[in-house]
Amino acid sequence: MSNDTFLILDLADRPGRIGILESGDSIIWHPLADDLRSRKIVQAVHALLRERKMTLKQMSAFVTVTGGSSFTGMRLGASVGNAFAWAFGRPAVGMKNVSSARLIQARYKSAKPNATIEITYPSHPILKTNPR
Repeated sequence: MSNDTFLILDLADRPGRIGILESGDSIIWHPLADDLRSRKIVQAVHALLRERKMTLKQMSAFVTVTGGSSFTGMRLGASVGNAFAWAFGRPAVGMKNVSSARLIQARYKSAKPNATIEITYPSHPILKTNPR
């Protein structure tokens, strides 16, 4: 069991969801409203954190789902995850799926300290981890 805490942005499929993985093996998910637009993602994150009595500073990393059907959702998730990671000096971790807490923790342990997530276009979305 790890003491790391992760904010997870799963926006690759509609309507999307955000989650917290905190010192354990289960992810606490918060589904997003179907009509939620990009400007409200950060508000939804802050609402979830307030509900859990947490802050962004407590996150060890910001995890973004980079596989799914919505290219726009993947870009949005990567943008928000990268912005939070940059602002708080934490890694941004991209994963094709976040079905397991152990997978998230393993991916985090192998991430570079200042990693960012990049989604490329026009071909198939490709995850690249690049040092800043």
